[in-house]
Amino acid sequence: MGCLQREGRLLQGEHNLLGEAFLVMSSSAGIQQQQDVLRWLLEPLSVQWTQLEWQDKYLSGPHGLVQLCSDVPVMWSIFHTVTFFERALKRSGLKKANWNSENSSTPNSIPLNPMASRISWMVTPLLKLLRCIHSLWSPSVSQALPGEVRAAMVMGDVERFSLLGEGNSKLPKGVTDGSKIDMNKEGYTEPNESDIRNWFKGIRDSG
Repeated sequence: MGCLQREGRLLQGEHNLLGEAFLVMSSSAGIQQQQDVLRWLLEPLSVQWTQLEWQDKYLSGPHGLVQLCSDVPVMWSIFHTVTFFERALKRSGLKKANWNSENSSTPNSIPLNPMASRISWMVTPLLKLLRCIHSLWSPSVSQALPGEVRAAMVMGDVERFSLLGEGNSKLPKGVTDGSKIDMNKEGYTEPNESDIRNWFKGIRDSG
């Protein structure tokens, strides 16, 4: 998988789907197997995610985030890192039967989630990212944003209802809210309003 991705023959979104399949299988194999799979899948992400260079460039404020929205490969790389971490968090942990069989001698002990030691490197940059996204709605910031970013910040009825309880919770038949993420978009080099809107929504939902 790593070789294919380095050669440009495997998009990060595709890598994440395969990685999730490995997480599903390892969840039934025991704590050690889960740890091995998580280490293999997440350590490369953590090396990139914790670099201060990109955080200082893109997460130092709203203007850095606008710059990120124009750097399409980095924008989608961040999206896929966040969403895969969310999937790994949901897929991690032992099933009750496995936990009981591996810890029958200590029935009162509390299982430690395999992701517990990995939360620390994800949380700080993620909070910076979410703060930058939400700062865009500040009146003093939004009026100075590029047109495509301002347009991307406009929420549809379904999203506004899910976040704020406002608007309609359902769309008319045959109409979509535009929230589906196209995994192939990470290969594009030019951002547009729809891509940025979907990126905002995906980050908010996963974060």
